[in-house]
Amino acid sequence: MFKEEEREITPELLTELSRTLLSRSEAVINVILDLVSMREKIRNKLWEIGALRRLPDYPQKEIVGYAIDSSFVQALPLVVGDFFLVTAGYIRYPRLPTHLKERNAGLKVGVRLSNTMITSMRIISSYAHTIERKIGLDLVRKEEGINTILIDGPILPLYLYYIPREKLYDEEKQLIDATEELIRESKDRGVSLVGVVKRVRSRFIPKGFRRVLEPELGDKYVKMLDISNDKSLGALIMMSGEAVLFGKLGVSGPAYEAIITEEGSEGWLKDLSIAMYGLMRWNLL
Repeated sequence: MFKEEEREITPELLTELSRTLLSRSEAVINVILDLVSMREKIRNKLWEIGALRRLPDYPQKEIVGYAIDSSFVQALPLVVGDFFLVTAGYIRYPRLPTHLKERNAGLKVGVRLSNTMITSMRIISSYAHTIERKIGLDLVRKEEGINTILIDGPILPLYLYYIPREKLYDEEKQLIDATEELIRESKDRGVSLVGVVKRVRSRFIPKGFRRVLEPELGDKYVKMLDISNDKSLGALIMMSGEAVLFGKLGVSGPAYEAIITEEGSEGWLKDLSIAMYGLMRWNLL
């Protein structure tokens, strides 16, 4: 057995550590103070152009609907191909006083056997999200009185629109079709679709508002727009209950700058309004 080496912590070492931590803490404090200053400049500019707004503390009408989520694991390689299993479930809010359990909650299992040469997580993920949207479509069509469907992750698989359709997996094409069908059906029936994104890696805020924020940040801090994502920048500028509104994709402005590329957009996408809602309260001191 190996014996863990014990290191002596000498007074000299403690003194050096204290000196180093003190100098580092001063640098960190200076960065925090600078961020506080930048934060107010960014917030004021977004308020000025009407992009940052305070939302009502309570919805105008009671939320009635379903939350949908799915789960999957890495594919199991077999002789005949790669086997993978997806479970997707839904739960209603508020619950109904009924003996019909499927009205309040349900579970659907999907099983696929892929015999392609390369098994990609894109295939499994797209298949899982397609099941979610099919569950949502079924609920929207048969459940009267609901006004909200919540789905884990973004409603629109935006990255798929930047890949030529001929290079998409079949599962990804099915996901696009299922998403578009769910959006159309929900719009016709007055149901709001909400995508709950926990690990935000998009860069809509720094891309969409770059032109108006660059003069506010100056040469010293303009790099923030190159290295920050929506999670970091959104947490910096938004208070709980506030939202950043980008506008419609089809109109020249923040939404267009953030998302649309030279490939253009689908017709129904042009009428889509984009916004980000802040759920956290940001505190530095």
